[in-house]
Amino acid sequence: MKGIYRLKLLIILLLMVCSFVSIVTPVSADTDEGSIAVTGSFSSYQYKIVQGETIDTPLINIIFINKYAHKVNLEIYQDAPEGITIDLPPEIITIDAYSRIDLPVVISAAEDALPGEYDIYIRAKLIQETEKDGITVGSEFALKTKLTVFGEAADLEFDVVDVAGKPIRAIMNLYQVENGTMTPMTYSDTGMLTERVIPGTYDILAFWDNYQLVRHTFSVTADQFYQKTLIAETVQIYAFSATPVLVENTDDQLATADIRFVLHNIYEDLEDCRVVMLVYKNDKLIEERDIFLFQTLEVKRHSLGFNYVPAQGWEQAEYKFMLEFYVDEKDENDNVINSLLYAKSNESILDVSSGISFKNIAGFFNLSLILYVLFAGLLAGIFFLIKSLLKKSPTASQPAPATPPKIIPGKECPDCHGEEKVTCPVCEGKGHTMYGSIKEECLYCSGVGEVMCAACVNPSHLIECPKCGGEGSIIETGGSKDCTYCNGLGNIVSRKYAKYSGGVRMKLGKKQKD
Repeated sequence: MKGIYRLKLLIILLLMVCSFVSIVTPVSADTDEGSIAVTGSFSSYQYKIVQGETIDTPLINIIFINKYAHKVNLEIYQDAPEGITIDLPPEIITIDAYSRIDLPVVISAAEDALPGEYDIYIRAKLIQETEKDGITVGSEFALKTKLTVFGEAADLEFDVVDVAGKPIRAIMNLYQVENGTMTPMTYSDTGMLTERVIPGTYDILAFWDNYQLVRHTFSVTADQFYQKTLIAETVQIYAFSATPVLVENTDDQLATADIRFVLHNIYEDLEDCRVVMLVYKNDKLIEERDIFLFQTLEVKRHSLGFNYVPAQGWEQAEYKFMLEFYVDEKDENDNVINSLLYAKSNESILDVSSGISFKNIAGFFNLSLILYVLFAGLLAGIFFLIKSLLKKSPTASQPAPATPPKIIPGKECPDCHGEEKVTCPVCEGKGHTMYGSIKEECLYCSGVGEVMCAACVNPSHLIECPKCGGEGSIIETGGSKDCTYCNGLGNIVSRKYAKYSGGVRMKLGKKQKD
């Protein structure tokens, strides 16, 4: 009897063990090994909410990862006090083998939710179907966080526009800021956001195409209505640098400043825009000029650069460079009536107050200029002497006077052959000129390598040069010289009819002679 009793007891114990295993084992015995992992941002924050409000943002989620070699079913449910609701997808979800599922989480507080601090949970149970159509409930998983309900609130209202005041359909994220921690509260993808929040400090960020346009930090008190229009930076200037370039084979002789930057147009194409560089010497503005002109600035990154030498040469001083980007508004006559500042760069400083020699370079420039002038004068003297001798000689044949090319309707221009542009006569199309061992941007063509053909330009398209006032020359220390903005012509082609190469406006060249 005792043997039978012991056998029955052993069978009962075995059945109990088997039953226990069937309850706690996540999968049936004939499946391979694996596990379920749970993560997500839900438990990363401690939420604060107002009675009757909802926290709804895609930044709050819960993630289940199936590490089994077969699909599994999970039963998901919330665990929160009365008046608090955690909105979740269907109660039972299916996750394929070796895959994951990302579920958004929305938290709401009823109008009559009692103010206070609560623990809230999202729980999940693994469900495995058995061969006999029974259901075995396996391991349970949970994520926990804290929620505080308040009775006082402030109202917010935001919208996003560009510099010109045009609305932008930006994505907006609202965060609550406390002790350096940012907790996501809500979002909008319409460029407008309204919300009720508890008193405190907040950050709101606006994005377009994953680029941050604007960020605003503010604080509100109970019963306050906070309204603000955010002005977005749709054009950005960054990676701006002014790097000294030394004369070849020297360690301390400054030649030029290598200016480099990125102009990033984020939102939409812009018409009639320009980049302006401001140069300060010992904090005194010495130059302000357009360095890049765009008839159309496309939506993309534009990596730009050029070499710079002050008009008066380098001096012992601290030079500070800044860039500004403008969009011009014009009237029907193509005259600029307004300019909007869209973006500014950080300053870049080039200190040549010590450790760099530049007097020799400046002297070389001055000496070269004097030699060029003397040589040109000598050639002119020889030319006029020969011309005078030919006129006095009775047997010499009189050369025909030079006449500008005549454009016959229907015929192509003899200078440019219908291209409306010609190779720069100074740099011969290279875009730069050499001063000894120094390569410098050609002033005649602004580094483009080509100029607009003067033989076939329509005179009605010309306007007075804004730099020299139509004089063709400017006065500087030591006398006057040809205006480099109009190439000494006194007139330029208006922007409406100008030609562009690589975003740089081409200058008008002088007519070629026969």
